[in-house]
Amino acid sequence: MRLSSNLLQVSLAVLIALATLKVTKQISAPILLALTTGVILSPVVERAARSRIPPAAVALTVTFGACCTVVLCALLIAPAVEEAIHELPMVVTRFQTSLDGLLAIGRNIEEVSKEVSEAVSAGPGDGGGADLPSTLDAILFAPQIAAQGLIFLGTLFFFILTRRQIYHWLGTVLPASTGHTPTEEILLFADRSVSRYFVTITLINALLGIAVGLCVYGFGLPSPTTWGVAAFLLNYLLYLGPALFAGALLVAGHMQFSGLMSFAPMASFLLLNLLEGYFLTPSILGQRLAINPLLIFTTLTVWLWLWGPTGGIIALPVLIWALTLAGLLDPPRIVPDRDARIPSV
Repeated sequence: MRLSSNLLQVSLAVLIALATLKVTKQISAPILLALTTGVILSPVVERAARSRIPPAAVALTVTFGACCTVVLCALLIAPAVEEAIHELPMVVTRFQTSLDGLLAIGRNIEEVSKEVSEAVSAGPGDGGGADLPSTLDAILFAPQIAAQGLIFLGTLFFFILTRRQIYHWLGTVLPASTGHTPTEEILLFADRSVSRYFVTITLINALLGIAVGLCVYGFGLPSPTTWGVAAFLLNYLLYLGPALFAGALLVAGHMQFSGLMSFAPMASFLLLNLLEGYFLTPSILGQRLAINPLLIFTTLTVWLWLWGPTGGIIALPVLIWALTLAGLLDPPRIVPDRDARIPSV
């Protein structure tokens, strides 16, 4: 009876938490994304603190660097997105020829193609321009995006500035969950685990992106650099990202080639992804971060349902952080705190 009561309480708490995160998406998503970013950058912050750099200067530098990184990525991706939107009607039209047997799907695709064509290629006399909104227009006419950006930057700045104090306070109010290891040490170890994982995955994704770009270039497909960057970014979304990228390569293959050769780009990517997922990543990460695939898939599905792409990005880092904090993933050993003499703010 007591076990059933505890299970019911935990289930209700989880449901309330999910509902709260769903309803408060506009605020909670940028806050948690900023906290995750701060955790990933924690080794840089710790190293700067050991070098006696003022915490305020470190927080300001990291926040400014994050802002510049987001703007740079937007500037790099914007031309490719604009070109893809302009070419979408032609892509849909060409790919529709291979789906003639599916009449219902074909009619839906034709309707979408017409709507997209009218939206992106309206004549000058129609009163609407064919120019897509710029990044500045998007910020000016989308205050929610600007507000979420400010929430993200503010949360990131103050979290980096007061991270040690927050963890010290949590260490005094929360009991240790892993033996006799202090809660503060477990929190710091969880940060290092997430950061180590993210850096490793970033390097692996970069290698995959380079390999995909070279492969696409070898097949003669246009914009191999864009394909490589897309493979690099989408590989952060486990399962879903590679599936979407494989579908895009299938469409590109049908546009460029005919017969069995049209499947060659997709097959090459699936082979590269297989080598990365089953050989490269396990050999680098080892068994220390071995997590049940069902747990990963369920977590990713829930976070994607909650917050879309933002949830997909933070799903696995949050999972690793939570499992490490609970002592279920490579519990830390008690080691001397090298940062104990770091002056607080």
